[in-house]
Amino acid sequence: MPFAGQVVRAGDILTRRGVRARRVAAQSVPNSGTTSISWDTEDDDTDGYITVSSTTVTIPAGLGGIYAVTFFADPATAPATRFICQIVATSTITGMPAAFRSEGAGEDLLSVSAAIPLEAGDTFLCQVFQTSGAAINFTGWLSCYRVGV
Repeated sequence: MPFAGQVVRAGDILTRRGVRARRVAAQSVPNSGTTSISWDTEDDDTDGYITVSSTTVTIPAGLGGIYAVTFFADPATAPATRFICQIVATSTITGMPAAFRSEGAGEDLLSVSAAIPLEAGDTFLCQVFQTSGAAINFTGWLSCYRVGV
């Protein structure tokens, strides 16, 4: 169902809309610190969702809907203790969770996926938290595509 005031046109769902980005250069994440991943490589961006090297994905005007978002974090060294990978959304939609997360310990990679309702102007960040006792370098991958209106 469309959001209030949203016009649905033929082809809205059939046209791919979204962004795919990577963190290719190692990004340091401090011990016991939450760090937003800064995306340095854009593989696909249909409508200007992000400008690399930015941390923030913004839903463009007229493209509100349901988004399938996957964030994959790859540490250079597996954190032996706590490792969290999360998508943190800032949305105007009432009651929407602020974060979607996956957690592990001793994992050599971690990912989180969610179907998230987002309106034009809403934003989200992909963040990593780890407690290994020292900073760890990370790379990552993000896929965010509209799958419904």
